[in-house]
Amino acid sequence: MIPTTPANDRREEPTRPGGQLNGFLRLRQIVGPGGLVPVSRSAWYAGIKAGVYPPGIHIGRRSVAWRRADIDELLARMSAGDFEPSPVAARPLPTK
Repeated sequence: MIPTTPANDRREEPTRPGGQLNGFLRLRQIVGPGGLVPVSRSAWYAGIKAGVYPPGIHIGRRSVAWRRADIDELLARMSAGDFEPSPVAARPLPTK
């Protein structure tokens, strides 16, 4: 366990090889083609604003990640049918 001091008060998650954070997912891993939730970035952020999708966690000055547990819970609700997306957030990605 890391002792809390002013210098290391901001506890950072250790990274895996390749830069992926343990317990966190970046937006490109969640949305878009090949993502876990097939919506666009703008629909994802609209869903966060509407309270449909979980908010991100700032991990740096310009970096945001989502807790893996929050995304797993969202996916479980989606697969169980307990998920009511807002009309704005429910726009699927266009197919090419």
